[in-house]
Parts: sequence; C-alpha cells; structure tokens
Amino acid sequence: MPTEKVFPNLILRKLTVSDAQADYEAVLVNGDLIRRTIGVDWPKDDFNYDDNRTDIERHEREFDSNDSYTFGVWDLARKEYLGCIYFYREEKPWFKTTPPPDCDVVLEFWVTQHAYERGLFKDLYTNINEWLNSGQLPFKHPHFNMADIPTG
Repeated sequence: MPTEKVFPNLILRKLTVSDAQADYEAVLVNGDLIRRTIGVDWPKDDFNYDDNRTDIERHEREFDSNDSYTFGVWDLARKEYLGCIYFYREEKPWFKTTPPPDCDVVLEFWVTQHAYERGLFKDLYTNINEWLNSGQLPFKHPHFNMADIPTG
C-alpha cells in the first residue's frame, strides 16, 4: 500500500504521530459532522489529545503490519488538514453496515466542515472510487461503511 496518494485537489498521506495535533484539532471541532457522515458514536465528549495520539499510534502500527491503512487528508500545499480516511481489512465492532461476503476492504472517511462546504467530501469519495477502480490498490470488493454517501 502506498504511503501517499496525490489527487487533483487533495493529498492522502499515511497518518502518523506527527499528525496528532492537526488531527486532534480537526476531530474536536468537527465531531458532529464525523458522527453524521460516518454514522459512528465517535468521538466521545471526553475525547482528549492523549486518546487521539494513542489511536494514531495504533493506526500507524496497523498500517505498518498491513492490517489496515489510515490516511490523513491534506490540501495540495500540505498545510491544511482536511480529514481522514480508513481502509479496514476486517470487520470492526462499530460498523453500522454489514459488508458483503466477498468484501476485501471496508472504508470510512470524514472531512472538516470547511472541506465539506467546499465539496471535498464528494471529491474525496469520487477520488477514492477512481483509485480503487484503477487497479493500483490490492482491493477488488470495497464496501463503504458510511451513513452519508455522496451522490450526483
């Protein structure tokens, strides 16, 4: 799995502990949007920086061991943190939808309110689908575990 993917209007980069502050600030401000678009009960009201750093350390280990892949979403200048996308290779207890039997990856993603208002939620969904269909990724049967799937 590549550690970075550049799209015409955003960049995906492997999420690492160096992203912890930017990710935490985005999660804190955009919790309602995250819960609405993914459909999960996260982040909790008492979520703090240490919780976030611990989550990112786990995501980084999972990426390195090819268990799952988490990317931070950045603007092209790599200055504005726009959200996060998760590629899970196995079912997780919080999934709201049941992946089909032939599913080989489950995806979830969120963007900040600012990115959402600029249409980047839909753009990210479109870019990810194009990447999945390009043959560049090892997944043939993806499933989006999302409460809100962009259309149109």
